Amino acid sequence: LDTRIVGEEMVVRIEAFDDDGAPIDNLTVPATVYAPDQSSVDITLEQIGPGIYEGRAAAPNQGSYVVAITPRLGARPMPPIVGGTTRQVGAEFR
Repeated sequence: LDTRIVGEEMVVRIEAFDDDGAPIDNLTVPATVYAPDQSSVDITLEQIGPGIYEGRAAAPNQGSYVVAITPRLGARPMPPIVGGTTRQVGAEFR
């Protein structure tokens, strides 16, 4: 899981590989992003490469953003993934 703030957005990226190192393609990857003001937004990570999925959510406010991801392959759920990142205020913190 890679999460970061880019401009005014939180970028969420996961890489999905099986035990043999082969990419897992065609996942459905819904996620919920929780903002510092306790609001939330649902996003879907889209496949951008073999086994690589990425999504974006608005992240204009200072504070911590948390993402909960619930990938599935067809009807089969996969282990959930939780992560986050923080938007600092002021250039000295970036």
